[in-house]
Amino acid sequence: MKKIMVVDNDVMLLEFMSDLLEKEGHHVLTAKDGLTALEKLKAYIPDIMFIDLVMPNIDGEKLCRTIRKIPELNGIYIVIVSAIAAEQEIDVSEIGANACIAKASFDKMSEHVLYVINRLDNKVPEDITDDITENIIGLEDVHSRDITKELLSCKRHSDAILNNVSEGILELNLNNKIVYANPFTHFLTGMGEEELLGSYFTDLFEDPHKTRIKELIDLIDSGPHEIAGDLPLKLSGKAVSLNILPVYDGEHKSIIAILNDNTKRKQTEDAIRESEDKFRNFAEQSIVGINLIQDGVFKYVNPKFAEMFGYTIKECLNNMPFRELVYPEDMPIVEEHIIRRLSGKVKSVRYDFRGVKKTGEIIHVEIFGSSILFNGKPASTATLLDITERKRMENEILELSLRDHLTELYNRRGFISLAEQQIKMAQRAEKKIQLTFIDVDDLKLINDTLGHEQGDKALIETANILRHAFRQSDIIARVGGDEFAVLAIDTMDMNSEAFSKRLQQKIVEFNAKELRKYKLSMSWGTAVYDPQSPVSMGELMSSADKLMYTQKMAKQKVVL
Repeated sequence: MKKIMVVDNDVMLLEFMSDLLEKEGHHVLTAKDGLTALEKLKAYIPDIMFIDLVMPNIDGEKLCRTIRKIPELNGIYIVIVSAIAAEQEIDVSEIGANACIAKASFDKMSEHVLYVINRLDNKVPEDITDDITENIIGLEDVHSRDITKELLSCKRHSDAILNNVSEGILELNLNNKIVYANPFTHFLTGMGEEELLGSYFTDLFEDPHKTRIKELIDLIDSGPHEIAGDLPLKLSGKAVSLNILPVYDGEHKSIIAILNDNTKRKQTEDAIRESEDKFRNFAEQSIVGINLIQDGVFKYVNPKFAEMFGYTIKECLNNMPFRELVYPEDMPIVEEHIIRRLSGKVKSVRYDFRGVKKTGEIIHVEIFGSSILFNGKPASTATLLDITERKRMENEILELSLRDHLTELYNRRGFISLAEQQIKMAQRAEKKIQLTFIDVDDLKLINDTLGHEQGDKALIETANILRHAFRQSDIIARVGGDEFAVLAIDTMDMNSEAFSKRLQQKIVEFNAKELRKYKLSMSWGTAVYDPQSPVSMGELMSSADKLMYTQKMAKQKVVL
């Protein structure tokens, strides 16, 4: 005698299997869905499980995967009993099962069920060597149905969207137990599928948030509800907002919970209000853009995607090529990622590109995409987020990292970065450029006798003198404590004597404007970059520095 559990939402099939197996002397326990099965497995560990694939409240595939992740249940022999075996290829071992039987007439199924049990007990003739882990038993007794194929295709598309969104999507039964969780939920909670499925949703949260969520769920019959980002929930150390809404498919009521990670993304402003189909509802209400591209044109876009680019959904789906929304210079990288997905080289990609709105405005977009089959042909689906504001802030931060905070000139890092670019351009254009290295004389004396506040003021005044002495196109920087550098790219200004007179005149004019406790004085040296005799940026700066030092020493001898 074996202990057997049968899991199926078909009452007639449960009765049939119970009668069949009990007559064979086995002990049989039944469960109407995956959630009920997990509950019963806590107290009853069978030798064999017969599991239906398509069920509410945790389907057969997720139930198999969950069982295989629980060590004490690893010894169970799992047999999939599938009504969609003719329409969908089933990889038995990949989902954690040991065999698969196609649902057919009861008399045929009786043969197949007993055959599997006898195989397990080695009660079949030795000349039968078929591999039941690879071949679906009884497949020859069923026929493919077009409507089932279409429904399975819709489910794959919905799964592709839910698997790629950056929001946690969960389905709860009316007892507050989790029966579905998408991959991003695992990231948010830090929990595996075997830990989440069958657990109470409120147990994911810290006190006193459990009470808030319980009160919201109790009101679910009145429609969608929200816990917004201004009063966030705590989930595994993250601040999250929560949207919940009721779903009723005609037979089963359930609850959809949507979690947004407000520590990384802007909290949603538009609550998801009503739903007839949980997957379609999410796509239509999502705060990220969602699209599906096939043969180079959009086959599906959600409202957020259309809004992001300034089009209507109708315009996007009127054979619009995706190329129209991509900035031309970024087209190669977008096409490369689409080709890699469609060819199967990668399952998913994440990258940034510049998009073009209907108005011509350029926006920065982050995309997370994967490949799917749509109407039997390869297609790519993606979620998109407008990160224009984030890019603007990143550029501002980069600009600050290249600037000297005191003088607001470029710092050494910024100067070298820009100067090296100019040298490359000068080399290509066969054009000379001039580097001047400048040192503020006696700055240490000003700091020591008058204080660092006056020393800082002297540096700021030096920067202002240089701004007036050089052109706007020149690159001016403070490259050290009392050291400045100027890269002049105007070929008309290569006369170092004329330049020296102009700079000295600006210093004299500045010192004559008002009485100060100090007079500004500078020493400088000038070196010219000649494309005919190219040198590195470091060598050019060293040459100018030596000439500056020579001038400074000459001044000191005159004083002596």
